Amino acid sequence: MTMVNASNFRKEMFKYMAYATRFSEPVRIVTKVDNYVLMTDAEYRGMMETRYIESVPGLKEAILAGREEKGIQLGNRTLEQFIADECSED
Repeated sequence: MTMVNASNFRKEMFKYMAYATRFSEPVRIVTKVDNYVLMTDAEYRGMMETRYIESVPGLKEAILAGREEKGIQLGNRTLEQFIADECSED
């Protein structure tokens, strides 16, 4: 994760926004008081969806079991990527 202090972030805000978008990687903004994370809306929504799926008892296991039944390979994808790629088509 790229780190930047608040002053440099303020000067180069659009550069860091473009970086987060292009590489789908968050940017950590460090201040004297606290740290913040800049990420795209799509990354944030995906993270929140994954969090929701993992919070529902048995849902993650059911998704993975369904994947195995269909013979779908997870490969190097995260569960979030798997869901976006395989489950959104239904």
